[in-house]
Amino acid sequence: MNGHLGSLISALVDDQLPPHVRERALAHAAACSSCAQEIQATRRAHGLLANPGCDPVARHDFVSGLMSLAQAERSAFAQSSGGVPADFAAQYADNPFIVRESIPRCAFSGEVRRRIPLGQMGKYAAVFALGGACALAFVLGSRPLVTPAVDDNSLHAKLASITYDPSFSPVIGVASDADPGQVDNAKLVKWLHQHSWAAPSALPDSVSVAQVGFSASNPSQLEIVLSTPYGSALITERRGALDAAAISQASVIEHDGGPVYVLGDSPTHLVWQNGEIVMELVSAQSVSQLAAVTQTMDVDRYDESLGARLMRGFTDIAGVVRE
Repeated sequence: MNGHLGSLISALVDDQLPPHVRERALAHAAACSSCAQEIQATRRAHGLLANPGCDPVARHDFVSGLMSLAQAERSAFAQSSGGVPADFAAQYADNPFIVRESIPRCAFSGEVRRRIPLGQMGKYAAVFALGGACALAFVLGSRPLVTPAVDDNSLHAKLASITYDPSFSPVIGVASDADPGQVDNAKLVKWLHQHSWAAPSALPDSVSVAQVGFSASNPSQLEIVLSTPYGSALITERRGALDAAAISQASVIEHDGGPVYVLGDSPTHLVWQNGEIVMELVSAQSVSQLAAVTQTMDVDRYDESLGARLMRGFTDIAGVVRE
């Protein structure tokens, strides 16, 4: 084996050499003091790494020697160049490895820096709260589609409920003071507005409200029974948007605020949109006989805009909070 062992020393110490190569390396180390010393040093280093409980100890003068060397280098540089060159910063201006930002005072002191003022954090919290409220109002502001039932069985069942409905529950607080069996129109209109139901603008003198309330069969539907010179009529109110597919084949009666749809004439079945309320009228009377009633009802298209939806949602939230 010519020369020195070189890179074979580490493999020799780790016992990774083939047997015949290991014998030749040991024979060379026996005759070469330089390789023998390097083998011993490598074995000591491996022993320290293999035994972590035995930490290597630096010489006591190691750190002081490094400090003195650094001081000597600075003194020699200052004497030879007359100080730091004026163009020192320009020489390293384009060096991407030089950090030019100053280290914050609190970086190594343990001091906690207040990143955002408390007042500004309050503003952010208010913005997030407002955004959450708007999102909730947007979800709550949606209204379901209302599809009127047009089959004969449903219509005749509604007509029968005018005279007899054992599950009917009348609204409390709208009875007349003079005659508790009659409905006071002023109290009724006030109650309808308070509970966000549609109220007639002004009923003619020949028409009166016989009863108003809810049926157990459909508790989300308000029922108003009218008494007219030609007989009785049932008006129902449901919250939502009128299903356009259900009225696509219906004839239309033009009204000041919008269309009134005629879904049937035996019995008469009318439906129209009043804001966010879908109103239905079922009666054995003809359309012409009911004209005095329909002309007093407000007709308004359903508002699908973003502002209207948010307003409906906030109204629902306010109603829940109020209750």
